[in-house]
Amino acid sequence: MVRLSDFTDEQTAISKAILERIFVRLERFVGLQPEAIDVVVAMIVEAEDHIARLITQALGMAALIQMAPALVESRGLVWLEWVAPEVLTGMFSGLRVPLQRKILEDIYTQSPYLYDVLRHHSSGQMVRVGNAFVSKAKGSVMIETRVDRLLSLIMDDTEAPTDMEAAALVLRRDFDWDDVVRVVAEVVAEMTRLALPLVTATDFKKYLKLHWMLAYLPRSFPNEGRVPLDRIVVDAIYRMPDIQWVLKVLNQFPRETIAPVLELIRADKLDSDLSKRNRATKLMNDVTAAIDMPNFENVRWVLDSVPVVTKE
Repeated sequence: MVRLSDFTDEQTAISKAILERIFVRLERFVGLQPEAIDVVVAMIVEAEDHIARLITQALGMAALIQMAPALVESRGLVWLEWVAPEVLTGMFSGLRVPLQRKILEDIYTQSPYLYDVLRHHSSGQMVRVGNAFVSKAKGSVMIETRVDRLLSLIMDDTEAPTDMEAAALVLRRDFDWDDVVRVVAEVVAEMTRLALPLVTATDFKKYLKLHWMLAYLPRSFPNEGRVPLDRIVVDAIYRMPDIQWVLKVLNQFPRETIAPVLELIRADKLDSDLSKRNRATKLMNDVTAAIDMPNFENVRWVLDSVPVVTKE
């Protein structure tokens, strides 16, 4: 690959002309002559990220298609996040299938959002399952097997909540996002159906594992699908003897669970049932009054940081 320090006079002139088009004339969808491809690749590779981003965003689809192999090799995949949105999918569609598959495989865990956008534009019409790209129609048995495996992990008392991070990352690696949603929806539905009362340490640990798995799959399950699951936690909290128990239990959940749980309690304050309103009001007042006690950092972070959960 050509380096900036090795530019000839002609390449230096080309780079100056391109920088003028991008930063002075503010041109968009800039096209490149063949002799300029290596020059711009070198500029993107060696520039600071914010400059490299601006150059990449200004380039046209044809130029990016020509530059993609060299950029994947030298810049990894970060440059894909810099491509103008209106150019990204068209550019990806124009790449050779082996490069498309390499990008999809590498980006699966690095940027699930980009994977979700780009996989629909693969010329091969394939998705990744395990270490291979296969037809999505072949995945139904794998999905059922994965649901059973995750439920076994949740029910196994020897597994810790922290083990669910690895399970979630493997799930993200092995399935496309549509199938991740299917797997998680079935796991959540089964746990909701079981409705374990959350009155023993063993049952509490099962819920913790499930919620920690969900925390590592932030885009995998619609919020409305979690409401029955979060309601189980809320109902258990209402039965706890004092506010220290409430905070001790709630603080062990991930922040992605604490926020909707507190929001459900706040919603109960507007319920038509007077006893439910009073119970929810007292609980939220107790939480906010005791929140400065030590060892409740997760609950405190949610109260301080999430706009929809406000102090009374």
